[in-house]
Amino acid sequence: MKFFSQIAFIVRDEVNFLLLYPKKLLGGAVMVFVPAMYCVLYITSVWDPETHTKALPVAVVNLDQGVQYREHAFNVGWEIATRLEDSERFGFVMSDDEPKARALVRQGKLAFVVIIPRDFSANAVPGSEAGAGKVVIYTSQGNNFETAAIAKRFAETLGREINARLNEQRWVLMLHNEASAQYHADRLRLAVVKLRASAAVLSPGSEEITAGVRALADELAKGKVDSLEGSAEGLANSVEAVLEIDAPVENIGSGFASNVVPGALWLGAAVAAFLVHIRVLSRDAQFFSRPAQVSGKFILPAVVVLLQSLMVLLVVLFGLKIHTVNPWAFALTLSLSSLAFMTIVFALNKAFGDAGEGITMFLLALQMSSSGGILPVELIGGVFEYISPWLPLTWVVESIKVSMFGAYAGAWQLPLFLVGLAGLAGFAFACALGSWRFVGSSTQRSTMESE
Repeated sequence: MKFFSQIAFIVRDEVNFLLLYPKKLLGGAVMVFVPAMYCVLYITSVWDPETHTKALPVAVVNLDQGVQYREHAFNVGWEIATRLEDSERFGFVMSDDEPKARALVRQGKLAFVVIIPRDFSANAVPGSEAGAGKVVIYTSQGNNFETAAIAKRFAETLGREINARLNEQRWVLMLHNEASAQYHADRLRLAVVKLRASAAVLSPGSEEITAGVRALADELAKGKVDSLEGSAEGLANSVEAVLEIDAPVENIGSGFASNVVPGALWLGAAVAAFLVHIRVLSRDAQFFSRPAQVSGKFILPAVVVLLQSLMVLLVVLFGLKIHTVNPWAFALTLSLSSLAFMTIVFALNKAFGDAGEGITMFLLALQMSSSGGILPVELIGGVFEYISPWLPLTWVVESIKVSMFGAYAGAWQLPLFLVGLAGLAGFAFACALGSWRFVGSSTQRSTMESE
């Protein structure tokens, strides 16, 4: 019985402690909802991305010059471009500048581009060999792994659709030619019948004419129809959609790393914040400048997060052995991102106390959903798409993709600069918001433990 009474005493003591500190009670209440909020934010962000494909920007570059085939004009490229634009499957935009479209893909401004070459109709329509007409689907795997997978599936579907359409047109052409040939053959047969009748009454010297007429009649009896050119395989699959990859990614795990690593750094900053009581300072420092107070308090957790970033670097390069295009830029991204995240976590904890820890976890879920690390933000839609450019994790994800895969045309400076600005903003807020609790040196330890 004594055992249970001790438990009850501790429970009453903890409840009384929470009642004496309303902010701790509020922080505990927030923490109750963190897992649920995380699930809602993350799951809803990937709930049904297919319904948002119209928001995915895709360019169509039609350079096809068309072809004259069997006295008919064909421009399959124009037909493909028109059908794609009308389908609204993606956010299609028409372009006539192939180099510019490819550059926009590398910069992350386009999901992928469909390129129809100048000689596409000339190669595709006759069907001389399989895959003679090639449609190029150009995408950057490093920019977004899931976007590249979507582009690959689209390439396969587009190839089947074009081949089916071409075969349909060939049958129409063949049947039209057959009907036309049959009409002329019927008229010619009638003329031959009359000619044979006339030849029968000619003189014996006209035997050669009669023989020629009979030979012509025999050929007409066989039946004209001009057959299609090309091979059977070529006619069946004259078009091949070719997928071209920029900034290739080795495997799915490497593709997910661009989202997992920033999340790990954010969690590391949150954990490092527990090493010190952010709101408590020695009474001797109460007259120091605010930047000095924040800097002095920030040093220890900053060292910790830098060590964390070093461990992440070693694990990625030598543990997981993920090929990294620019290791130095990757290392700089990890270290600067860790410091930036630490300043933000520091500011939240200093301003809101225990509630700041809940806000930190909420921001992690929000940023993981909106950063475009796994799914492109255009497929997520809603509020996630609008807030994405304003979240520091978004730019960390982009900088990691650039340094690891060579994505976004290799431009890592701008996203890392924006990460640095986010860190400076966090430091400024840490100086301006919240208040310190100054205690004597002898009581600081006990105060930190009780708080």
